[in-house]
Amino acid sequence: MAAGWAVLGASIGFLLFGLFMVRKLYESGEYTISAAIAQKYGKSTMLTVSVIMIYALLLVNVGNYVSGAAAIATALHVSLPLAMCIIAVVSTFYYVFGGLKGVAWVTILHSAIKVIGVFIILFVAMSLTGGVAPMQAKLPAHYFTWDGKIGFTTIFAWTFGTVGAIFSTQFIVQAISSTPSANEARKATFYAAAFCLPLGLVIALSGVAAKYLYPDMNSLYALPVFLEKMPPLASAFVTTSLVASIFVSVCTVALAIASLVVRDFYVPNWKPTSGS
Repeated sequence: MAAGWAVLGASIGFLLFGLFMVRKLYESGEYTISAAIAQKYGKSTMLTVSVIMIYALLLVNVGNYVSGAAAIATALHVSLPLAMCIIAVVSTFYYVFGGLKGVAWVTILHSAIKVIGVFIILFVAMSLTGGVAPMQAKLPAHYFTWDGKIGFTTIFAWTFGTVGAIFSTQFIVQAISSTPSANEARKATFYAAAFCLPLGLVIALSGVAAKYLYPDMNSLYALPVFLEKMPPLASAFVTTSLVASIFVSVCTVALAIASLVVRDFYVPNWKPTSGS
């Protein structure tokens, strides 16, 4: 259950972000974190931050592709490389033709589906295990403590890193800059904090259930494994929720990378006009 802190840290990050940083970023008038930093520290710092951010976002998308491919491969019975290609094609369509507004609407829709999907997984997992009590009787006690065997130091590092990521990640800054006002931007961060809060606990408990039922299984399949135990309609819905979540993550990160490249490298060097 301590693994839930990997998501719970995002709730803390969004809450602090809304309280202390949103208004400053919104009033900067920029839509990239690097350009906002450049207002105080200059162009060389902007380029350094931009390159680091692009590289970091590419690494984030590697994780998105791997986790999303696991869900698609389980549902469609295809190889992981083919599943990754499917993700690439669909997510590229989203952000190339929809842009920021299209991605925003798709994110809202898919996020709602995702929440319902993970709760269906939890319901199925608890049905298969007979509840929490049988798991507590069989699994080591540390599976159900707040810090597990992970320890306070690691959990603090997770939370600190996640909070830092919330404060500095390009696609979050980009979303903030697109809101009608600083107050609306702040509300959006509070909604995000509330949205992340139950997900960490639900996903962690589902993962513990997977460990109880399938102790030798690769943890990558801890959520998709329950699809085979559902009725066809529920399985289809949950598969859609998992895959939709990945599509949103991939296209959001890709759009953020494109924004950094355009704002920090293309526009300053090629100086395009509004018509080009």
